[in-house]
Amino acid sequence: MWEILIEPLQFGFMQRSLAIAVLVGIICASVGTYLMVQRLALLGDAISHSVLPGLALAFMMGTNIFVGAFIAGVISTLAIAL
Repeated sequence: MWEILIEPLQFGFMQRSLAIAVLVGIICASVGTYLMVQRLALLGDAISHSVLPGLALAFMMGTNIFVGAFIAGVISTLAIAL
């Protein structure tokens, strides 16, 4: 039975995806905890929703979508902070 669970981990892309999933889980948990302590729980929700238009605009302009998402997230965070 354990062979069925461990067999996919022989592939390099599965090992990398598992490592990234663990890192994302740790980062999201720590950021979420910080936002809850600072009473800014809805800030993460607002940022996640504002990243999507930045991603779409970057895709339509033919630039890097990660940069577009990051810029949209920073702009929305600054707008909320004001």
